[in-house]
Amino acid sequence: MDIKAKADEAKTKLEDTAQDLKDKAKSALDGAGAADDLEALKTDLKNLRADVSSLMHSLKGAASSTAHNVGDDLKHTGGQLGEQVMDALGTVKDKGSELTSSLEGHVQDRPLISVLVAFGLGLVLSRMLERR
Repeated sequence: MDIKAKADEAKTKLEDTAQDLKDKAKSALDGAGAADDLEALKTDLKNLRADVSSLMHSLKGAASSTAHNVGDDLKHTGGQLGEQVMDALGTVKDKGSELTSSLEGHVQDRPLISVLVAFGLGLVLSRMLERR
């Protein structure tokens, strides 16, 4: 049950109790023993105030606790995502270094073929860009 529903429930209970108190007060004044009934109503009203105060305190505590828990969950999830991103970046960096080293090795082993491949790629790219 969310906080708004609890607050609405408390409001409804408060309105119902207030109406009960009004009805009891009216009947008490109309009947005999009005003083005793009036004292009982005062006691009921004090109890009602204490109940409402307790309910509001509980709602405030529940809302605070829920907000704190959500904040902690978000921090934890954000930290995990950050770690995963950093791990992925490290892996990409390592793979890039491996590919660069491998390419350097191929160029050193076969320099003439590497120059011809680079020339051919440049020629193909220039033809593709020329058509645009």
